[in-house]
Amino acid sequence: MSNENILFNLCSHNGTVVSLFQSPFNKNYLFSLSIDKYLKLWNLSDGTLIKDIFDDCAPTKLIYLSKFSILIIPKWDFSFNVLDIKNFNLDNIENVNIKEHKSWILNSIELNLSKKYEKTHFLTCNRDYTIKFFNVKENFKCDLTIEHKNIVNDIKEIEENKIISVSSDLTIKIWNFKDFKIECLLEIYNGIYSIFQIELLKNDLFAVRDESTELKIYNFKTGELIRNFNTHKTNIICFIVLKDYRIATGSYDHSIKIWHQEKEKELATLKNHDFTVFSLLETKKGNLISGGGDKLIKIWDLKKYTCLKTFSGHLNYVVTLLELNNNNNNNKLIASGSYDSKIIIWKLNN
Repeated sequence: MSNENILFNLCSHNGTVVSLFQSPFNKNYLFSLSIDKYLKLWNLSDGTLIKDIFDDCAPTKLIYLSKFSILIIPKWDFSFNVLDIKNFNLDNIENVNIKEHKSWILNSIELNLSKKYEKTHFLTCNRDYTIKFFNVKENFKCDLTIEHKNIVNDIKEIEENKIISVSSDLTIKIWNFKDFKIECLLEIYNGIYSIFQIELLKNDLFAVRDESTELKIYNFKTGELIRNFNTHKTNIICFIVLKDYRIATGSYDHSIKIWHQEKEKELATLKNHDFTVFSLLETKKGNLISGGGDKLIKIWDLKKYTCLKTFSGHLNYVVTLLELNNNNNNNKLIASGSYDSKIIIWKLNN
């Protein structure tokens, strides 16, 4: 266990750090969002606070839409700000405030498969039970609203003019929005559990996480439940799809499990945390990084399924992780955010 890998401790927030974002146009700019309502900007070259950007943000997450070079920042009053990252100017921070939703945004996506809309629109899903289409070219006008019967927790684009949404109304829905004429093509009932997260796999499959111990894989064309991974002892709290389409899940049972969408049984169980696994990240090099309620960050070898190193330095749960881009290939960096209000910049040291 080591804290010798700490490069910087960034201390200015007064609450859990829930989201981190590094500017792709200035690698020294790190944005952080906390439950203290502040969006802060840090200098990664020396670990100093540059500026408090906003002081009325919602404690959800920062969402970057690369096609438009904009950062979506949910606000406490249920609106959201759109920040132009490409033309970001510290001396004159310009942003657009959009007041269309009645609660906080939970996710936002670009359209990469729908040619008619890919250069003009992005989508948001919200706690107000809606999905909305915003037109960037027309001052972020809302062109279309789709409704669920409860909170819409996540959305993904699956084919041209088609999206999939998951909701606390216990349903998964496939929507056709061609010419902005809404048609629900398929509805999948998920039993008694709200669904929080969806990730796309290959061969028309997708995986969902709900408020249970199970990770379910469905076919989005037929609605068929293809596979149900269920060997965690308590609820799954996070999961990611790895580059080779293996799946990593983190749970309240302190473990990480590795799965493959085409195999019935788990490939491995990683047991080294002493509390809930709150966050997972795959590095460009192909290692897995996990953050836990035991205040620790662990680096895993995804070939041998072994723990390579443990980082200690936080004083509370580690809930968000971000791999950083820097110009030094021999000194890879990650950032972590915690319940202890701190952000730590870590050296991975190849």
